Amino acid sequence: MFWLGPPLTRWVLKITPRLHGHHTEAAGALVVAFALAFEAQWLGGMAAITGAYLAGLFFAFTAEHQKISQDLQPMINALFAPIFFVSIGLDINARQLRGATVFFFLLLAIAIGGKIVGCGLGVLASRFTARESMIVGVGMIPRGEVGLITAAIGLTAGIVTREVYTQAVILVLITTLVTPPLLRFVFPAEKKVARPPALEELSPSANGLADA
Repeated sequence: MFWLGPPLTRWVLKITPRLHGHHTEAAGALVVAFALAFEAQWLGGMAAITGAYLAGLFFAFTAEHQKISQDLQPMINALFAPIFFVSIGLDINARQLRGATVFFFLLLAIAIGGKIVGCGLGVLASRFTARESMIVGVGMIPRGEVGLITAAIGLTAGIVTREVYTQAVILVLITTLVTPPLLRFVFPAEKKVARPPALEELSPSANGLADA
């Protein structure tokens, strides 16, 4: 892919303007992403997300990357993301958490603590302050779409049970919800700057001087 991907990306962006249509670069990027996703799974024996991710990297190094991103973002938000999350939600049953509460909370503690400690230490080693390291660690807590895709791949491959898959999906949801209040807690308090008095709030003598 690293050998064929960049030339393929440049070739697609070279021919798409000849189509004389709207959003041709974004359409070409989607074709390449789907093609590389299929190639990764069919030929490489890897997850399709790997090929799509590499396609994104290849297009990120082109001059048209910003235009492609702007064209694809509304489509992702309005079509692909809802379909993806609905398909994930249809596969889980929250009742399967019964009997595995201890394991789930242990998994949740590892997910949150691992992000705070791992990412925070990395930032601290880069000579940031302890508070800044904590902010980055807390900000990295959410497990997003990649976590859901990884869990779905594990379920399809039979590596994890449906109960563990359900716990992973709920874990992604909880880590996403708890991050905003935690960020508000670790961010430094805003210092209120004293507002200078308005002209009408000044003493009468000062007002008279100002009028003069």
